[in-house]
Amino acid sequence: MRILSSEITHARRLRDFGCVEAVVTLLVKSEGRVVPHEVRVLTSVPLHGATPLRDRLLTSATQLHALRQRQRPAAATMRQAA
Repeated sequence: MRILSSEITHARRLRDFGCVEAVVTLLVKSEGRVVPHEVRVLTSVPLHGATPLRDRLLTSATQLHALRQRQRPAAATMRQAA
């Protein structure tokens, strides 16, 4: 999986939890697909950190998308078995 571009939208500060929530749009080129596709991920990260906020949001969104992709084939297999 390669991230070709990204955009952060709808960012908001959640004061009660000390974090920032945002929708991150990723343009992803997956190994099994010829054409890149757009993915939207809702993610949140702590307000303060060692790296810039933008980098933390992008890293979180990328990791969440990768986790979702790994879980998706298992879910499809479970549906087929039922």
